[in-house]
Amino acid sequence: MMERFTTYVVEANKAFKIADHLIYVTYPVLQDNKLLATALEHLAVALQKGMEALLYYDALYKRISAFPTVFSSQWQIFKQGTAKRHNISERSCEVIRDVVELIENRRDSPVEFSRKDKYVFASESYKLRTLTHEKMKSYINEGKSFLQKVNDIHATHDRRLS
Repeated sequence: MMERFTTYVVEANKAFKIADHLIYVTYPVLQDNKLLATALEHLAVALQKGMEALLYYDALYKRISAFPTVFSSQWQIFKQGTAKRHNISERSCEVIRDVVELIENRRDSPVEFSRKDKYVFASESYKLRTLTHEKMKSYINEGKSFLQKVNDIHATHDRRLS
């Protein structure tokens, strides 16, 4: 049963390392704004897997019933119970939601382009959403603190089992 929790944690860490590397190593060298969108994709996977890991952990210990597969429902359950139980900051919850919403907006976007130091995508109604290197760095930093808590919970659980 715990393998699934561990799998979520491992997948979250792997995706986060890629996003972090893209933002702090690759982007400064290449200055290609498309890398911002790629890093956002990896960060979204990392944050969702981290959130799912904690939801699964709570479900395993019967703190919550089985959780849904739809992100908006997962996020509500996470924000209202799991995040408070594990001392996840309000800011981390908001970053998770923002990053996933940005990804959904990008997937639905008929138009996306690079402009100066921004990556821009438009909704069907041409509402523009922008992604900058600075915004991505702030998302990465908040994601790092969130995933550190997820890893701490995982490590604590592993120590209890041994």
